[in-house]
Amino acid sequence: FDLFVSPPADPPALATASSGARPKAAAAPAPVVQEPDAEPPVEPPVEPPAEEPAAPAEVTPSIENAELAAAISANVERQVAAIKAAMSQEYEEQELALLDRIAALETKLT
Repeated sequence: FDLFVSPPADPPALATASSGARPKAAAAPAPVVQEPDAEPPVEPPVEPPAEEPAAPAEVTPSIENAELAAAISANVERQVAAIKAAMSQEYEEQELALLDRIAALETKLT
């Protein structure tokens, strides 16, 4: 409980330009010195590139592609028609239920 009630500790003072404090500069990396007897590093030999893969054949429209596209289109159209019919039926049922409720309220009022 004391943790939430006690005031927070004061943060350390920030260095400002007027205080004269300067941030410490990062140490410069030491220069790399090679020994005079050391041989220069040897680069690995460059290997010739492997055989290039054959270019992909051009895709040309074929009867199979047209048949597949027609089958997919027919399937999508059939699914859309089924969804539209289901939505239409649901809308009609809701409309009839609402009209029945309105008629029941009108009979209560009269």
